[in-house]
Amino acid sequence: MFSNQLLFLMTVIGMAVAEVPSYIHVCGRKDPKLDECVINSVKSLRDKLRDGIPELDIPPVEPLKMSKVELIDTPSFKATATDIILRGLLTYHVNFLHVDLKKQQIDIDVYFEENKLDAHFNITAQILVPIVGKGPISLVAKNVAAKANLNFKLVDHAGKKYVFFPSMTTNLDVKNYDLKFEAENFDNSLHDAISQALGNSRQEILDAVKPNLEKVISETVLSMANKIGKHFTYDELLPDRE
Repeated sequence: MFSNQLLFLMTVIGMAVAEVPSYIHVCGRKDPKLDECVINSVKSLRDKLRDGIPELDIPPVEPLKMSKVELIDTPSFKATATDIILRGLLTYHVNFLHVDLKKQQIDIDVYFEENKLDAHFNITAQILVPIVGKGPISLVAKNVAAKANLNFKLVDHAGKKYVFFPSMTTNLDVKNYDLKFEAENFDNSLHDAISQALGNSRQEILDAVKPNLEKVISETVLSMANKIGKHFTYDELLPDRE
């Protein structure tokens, strides 16, 4: 934790604070509708995040790339996804958001219209006969709900305060999904056997994928929030006014 704060402070040192750009809605700390103001600010960033914000060192969020996720890991069936591309993070809609300035935390409830995960898979299974296969895989989930808790701290530097986000927890609620794959080295009978095995393991796949997606979403949001926070002071982002 201390090392993260130190890294943040070192980044801030020597950085000239620029004027807050118009696409970031500035909300007053005493605004009786602070939550609503922050929601509008979050919404206003959607289009900017799609292409990235170079002046704030934020790369494009659509799509988001991941290296590896364990899909299934049982004695009889193992499946690993690599070279993952996740789309749909910017289809978010904010159901609820609350900023607690005293507790220094933000609670948010959102849902995503559609999330799509494309990747390459490697499968090792024991279905009548040993099977080893690989190929492209696609997973599509609609109306994914997410609840998140984002914690922040105020860090002093040169007489000014900056916002630093040390941690975030995300909880995804995926009701259902469609899964398709193409096997590069299976005949039709093996393909059908794998399809049946995947169909029978839908909950196991969800249980395995969810923590990894939650982690990468939290890491992505933390990275973006801290990149914004390091460019502007607390009083610039949340001035002491209505």
